[in-house]
Amino acid sequence: MFDYRNNLKRILNNTAGDEKSLQNSLNAIKVVLGMTGEGESTPSSNKMDAKVVAQINTFLQGITKLIERPGDKNAKSTALGALHKLTFDHDIAANFGKQLGLLDQAIQNSEETSTTVNRKIFEAALKPKKAKARDYRKGRRYTVIRALKGADLINDNGEVVFEVNEGQIHDLNLKSGDIVESLPLANSLNEAEVLRVVGYRKLRSRDYDKIDDFKYGVVQGSPGNLSVSRNIHGEKLIINHKPVIVALDSSYYQNRNIHLEDGAIVDLAWYTGDVRLKKIQRVQFRFAGSMKLSNLGEFLRLRKKRQRQR
Repeated sequence: MFDYRNNLKRILNNTAGDEKSLQNSLNAIKVVLGMTGEGESTPSSNKMDAKVVAQINTFLQGITKLIERPGDKNAKSTALGALHKLTFDHDIAANFGKQLGLLDQAIQNSEETSTTVNRKIFEAALKPKKAKARDYRKGRRYTVIRALKGADLINDNGEVVFEVNEGQIHDLNLKSGDIVESLPLANSLNEAEVLRVVGYRKLRSRDYDKIDDFKYGVVQGSPGNLSVSRNIHGEKLIINHKPVIVALDSSYYQNRNIHLEDGAIVDLAWYTGDVRLKKIQRVQFRFAGSMKLSNLGEFLRLRKKRQRQR
């Protein structure tokens, strides 16, 4: 080992009491100790604390998912939770505290984009529906009479007994003439739950009003000036053999928790032969959210894929 004693003696003997001399001597002592190989403590292991590594991994997973899906609540929660735990580490907080604070705010301010919303719509369209458990309940039989929105259930005497909401109509693809088994809803006096379709009977034309519809219509325009003239296939809205543009008043639907905006997808229905366009009342949303026209091609591709999977 290098004999450092004489060097230290000379340094200490030449050290004055002023600040500059003390600092110079300290630097010289550090150099001497470095020459001995003992100036630094035994190198610590480069291995990071296992808990810190785990939190970093969790944080990276959360932030990665948040980048893929801006505004995702689960991703925000995961990233923020891991980020807060990382700040408990003294070294990380000391070196990256300011940056972590800014990152915390950025994560909290992350919001859904139209692309994220459309992606959810596409995934929902592709997601196979879970097979419903067999329902062994027995109900009474009624005939369906389609309305602009929802449907009526009539008995053998032609009397309206119950109403059926639009959601059940779409789930079961009900049409006028379908014979169904139904039970009254416990929390409603005039609504019923359709258990199953058990048959069909041809109705006389005088027994019901014929209805035409326009599926997957695309809402276009700006707030206060919204309309529908085409569907997602590019087909024109035809009423009474003429192409028309139907104006939509978004304020009319606000109390129904329906949000109309440019790119929304809707269904329209009207009584066949009715020339008064104001009678077009039923707007049934197929999707929760808006879809930009630039993404309709991708939606159609995914919808066809789902149909093939069936």
